[in-house]
Amino acid sequence: MVFRIAFLFFVILIGVRFDTYSQVRPTERFKQWEKTLVFSLVMGDHFKNDSADIFIGGNKFFTNVKLISNPYDGCADVIVDVHKGEKGLYRVGIFERDSMTIQPLSEPVNVKLVFNGKVSEYIIDTKNGKYALFEKDASGQLYFRQSHRRPSFE
Repeated sequence: MVFRIAFLFFVILIGVRFDTYSQVRPTERFKQWEKTLVFSLVMGDHFKNDSADIFIGGNKFFTNVKLISNPYDGCADVIVDVHKGEKGLYRVGIFERDSMTIQPLSEPVNVKLVFNGKVSEYIIDTKNGKYALFEKDASGQLYFRQSHRRPSFE
């Protein structure tokens, strides 16, 4: 009985400590990432085997990329993060795997999207937020929005 109580106390204590450490805490790396971020373009919810070409400021980033939203977090694996780099150049992270350097983009930034064969143009004005999000609703309509806060998907 004493062993059970001690074990239960230990589990509760470890659980509380684990919960304390599992809370989101900004790291220095994330602070630096956010400090240099010009804007982030995310393809979000409700994409099901859609295709897109994505141009940002005249630069072609994707050709016929397949958009499939993840059933767990709702986000498609198309994320473009543009950061101010050294010597006035911009660093672009794509899918968190690839990166490239481009000439500085003039603001507001023009985004051309060829979505399932239909061409649309959008403006990212960082005064309206540095997080730009494309989402699709149940009827297939594409929506664009900007936010000062990072998008979250449920």
